[in-house]
Amino acid sequence: MTASDIQCRLEAYLELRRSLGFVVCYEAYALKDLLQYIQAKGLSWPIHSQTILDWIAAALHCGPAGQRARLIHARGFLRHLKASFPETEVPPSGILAPVIRPKPYLYTPEETAGLLQATHLLWPSGSLRQLTPYTLIGLLASTGLRPGEPIHLALEDVRLDAVPPHLEVRHTKFYKSRLVPLHPTTVEQLRRYLEERNRVPPSPPSNAFFLSGRGRPLSYTMLHRAFARMARAAGIKKPDGRRGPCLHSFRHGFAVGRLLAWYRAGLEVSSWLPHLSVYLGHLNKEETYWYLTATPELLTVAGDAFCRYGNAGEPK
Repeated sequence: MTASDIQCRLEAYLELRRSLGFVVCYEAYALKDLLQYIQAKGLSWPIHSQTILDWIAAALHCGPAGQRARLIHARGFLRHLKASFPETEVPPSGILAPVIRPKPYLYTPEETAGLLQATHLLWPSGSLRQLTPYTLIGLLASTGLRPGEPIHLALEDVRLDAVPPHLEVRHTKFYKSRLVPLHPTTVEQLRRYLEERNRVPPSPPSNAFFLSGRGRPLSYTMLHRAFARMARAAGIKKPDGRRGPCLHSFRHGFAVGRLLAWYRAGLEVSSWLPHLSVYLGHLNKEETYWYLTATPELLTVAGDAFCRYGNAGEPK
C-alpha cells in the first residue's frame, strides 16, 4: 500500500467509527500522527509491532495512560486493516507495562475544614474571590466530581429547584453526560453562591455558573493556583514518597467515604458499587476500583462485615 492508500483507509475507518456514534477527536489525531511518523521514517507497509512501540515512545508528552491510549487506537485501526490485508501485524494488547496507580492523598475532615477556612484568610469573606474556591472545594468533597466538571457547569446545569436537586454534567470524560443528585447542605451552599454570583454581573456576560473574582468564567488554571495557595495556608504538605494533595484527591476520598457509609449502614456493598460507578461517571466497576484505597477504617468495617457474613453461616 502507498501512503495515499493508507490515508484513504484511515479516513474510511474514522468515518465508520463516527457512524457508530464514537467521538474520534483524539483517536483521529493519534492515528494521523502515526501515519506522519511512518512517512517521516520512510517505512513501508506492513508496519511491525516494534514500529508502533517506537512511535509510542517518541511521544514524549504522553504519560503511561496516554501511551496505552495510543496503543489502543493503533490496534483498532490495524485490526480494521487486517480484515482486508491479512499481512498486517497487530501488536498484542499487553505489549506495554501496566499503569501503576500512585497512592492518592486522602484528606482528613480536619484538613478539608482547614482548606475551607483558608479561603477566609486569603480573600475577603463574602466576595466571589473567596466564595468561588470555598464552594468549589465543598462541591468536590461532597460529590466526587472531576475537578474540570464543575468549572464547565452552566447556569441551567445547576438545578437547585428540581426534585431532587441535581447537576447535569454534560459531555465529560468518555463523552458521557450524567445527572448528579446533591445533598441538602450542598444545595444550600450553592444557593448562597448563586445569590452572590448574580449580584455581581459577569463582564463580559457569561452563562458559566462559577466565576472568578473578576466576574469571568473560571478556568482550571485559576482553580489550581487558588488551591495551591489554600493548601499552603492550611499547612497541607506532600508526604515523603507519596502523591501530594491535589484537587483530584477529593474524588478518591469521596469513593472511599461512600463505601465506609454503606458498610456502616449494613448494606451489601457489592450490589451498590454499580450505583457509585454511575454517579462518578464511569463505564464499569473496574474504573471505580481505581479510586478505592484500603484505608485502616475501610479495612476494619469490611472485615467486620465479612465476620458477620461468616458467622451467619455457622450452625446454631
